[in-house]
Amino acid sequence: MSERAEPSGAVARDRHEALSRRYELLHQYARDIVLFLDRDGVVLDANHAAIGAYGYAYMELVGMNIRQLRGQETRTLVDHQLEDAFNAHVLFETIHRRKDGTTFPVEVGARSADIGGERVILSMIRDLSERSELQANLLQADRMAAVGTLAAGVAHEINNPLAYAIANLDVLARRLPGTIERVRASALDVGPIESPALEKIAGELVEAAEMLAVAREGVDRVRSIVRDLKTFSRADDVALGPVDLHEVLDSSIGIALNEIRHRAVLTRDYGVVPLVETNESRLGQVFLNLLVNAAQAIPEGRAEAHTIRVRTSTDERGRAVIEVADDGVGIPKHLLGKVFDPFMTTKPVGEGTGLGLFVSRSIVKAAGGEITVESELGKGTRVRLVLPAAPARAKLDSAPPSSGFTAAPRARILVVDDEPALGPAVRGLFAGEHDVVVAVSGREALARLVDDPDFDVILCDLMMPDLTGMDLFEELRAIRPELAEHFVFMTGGALTGRVEEFFRKYPNRCIQKPFDLAELRSLVRPRGRRTSRSTE
Repeated sequence: MSERAEPSGAVARDRHEALSRRYELLHQYARDIVLFLDRDGVVLDANHAAIGAYGYAYMELVGMNIRQLRGQETRTLVDHQLEDAFNAHVLFETIHRRKDGTTFPVEVGARSADIGGERVILSMIRDLSERSELQANLLQADRMAAVGTLAAGVAHEINNPLAYAIANLDVLARRLPGTIERVRASALDVGPIESPALEKIAGELVEAAEMLAVAREGVDRVRSIVRDLKTFSRADDVALGPVDLHEVLDSSIGIALNEIRHRAVLTRDYGVVPLVETNESRLGQVFLNLLVNAAQAIPEGRAEAHTIRVRTSTDERGRAVIEVADDGVGIPKHLLGKVFDPFMTTKPVGEGTGLGLFVSRSIVKAAGGEITVESELGKGTRVRLVLPAAPARAKLDSAPPSSGFTAAPRARILVVDDEPALGPAVRGLFAGEHDVVVAVSGREALARLVDDPDFDVILCDLMMPDLTGMDLFEELRAIRPELAEHFVFMTGGALTGRVEEFFRKYPNRCIQKPFDLAELRSLVRPRGRRTSRSTE
């Protein structure tokens, strides 16, 4: 067996040059920071990434102690970590410090190595700033999703008491004027002693009516806020349908108004636009993102000096066009091409996740539309959405089916709701017009309807603890199918996946709590009955 020949001097020199070249390339292009340290932590060598990360020149870095590159609060750990690295291998996370005093999180992998007969510590350092920012943004996104879920529950809980509060306020508002007039008429028929007392009572009633009007205005504002919140709280809703852009825009503006009013005056320039085929809550999310972005591009204070303009129109192809423009700080030219990248944000920490435009573009593209951004630094930004018109749909015949009976002068209504105050409030609304019977549970309503099905309208809550409105409807369809067309469902906003599926299967009418009195009246029509019953 022949002995292996030793490489010639030229070959060895070539290999050495090749290794040197590889080291030079690693030194120059490695993205991670590489430091060579002695046992005491003095920097012996550093790569280009280290120079860029710390902000020191190469000759400044070499000779520094690693302690000078550590965050103040982590320096007490350096001795222990150097000892472990020199004797074995360590992997840990810590905080490093730049020349300008700012800090950043890092992951350090360090171990000893023999280089040219000298034992040194090789420290590989990875900047974790992007990962930390990503985690923070994901946490914020998760928090916002939780807020959306919470909003749905809160809306439902608010709408139930709000429904009977508004109903009772409406009853009082309708009755008070007549009461005042009767008191004043009575004052004319009594003697001079009693007349001033009655007039005082009439004056107090007038004041009560004025306070009642203010209270009614207040609950109307609460109702508007809750309805707007519900637009954005149905994260699992994926149903598509023809959407009125102006309704969704108005809801989005209602939610964003508190963010806007301290920064700018909002103007609406609505043109004629077609319905669009999309998901209402997701489109609302897009509009809300654009409005909040516009507001946060304008500093707080001097709101009268700034404008956010919302404009709608139809383009030459029949598509809906929506523009949201602001006169805020604008976007730097070098960042304009990145505005749709995930986690890209020009906002201060705590004001944005960098996901708004990324998510918005996904939603718009899914609807077959497009979104563009124009901006100039110092002059403002304009975001333009274009959405295709919804396909024409055949109009459904909304006329109620003929029952073959003669219409009765009064309707008989069954109110089914586990909120005890709601039934009496509805009874007060229809006092003197219709007969209202109240059931405070699904089970009570089922027992009554099996025995007494003679109702024109069954006004039924969707979500009840013992038997839901959906379950009540299904059970009655099996034993009294003629009652199905009499159902009108009420909801405080808890539109779960099961509810959505139920309404796709049975498209009965549904009204939102708190309901509008005119809308409720329009649903109550005497259908005619074979026998009459007394008011209960």
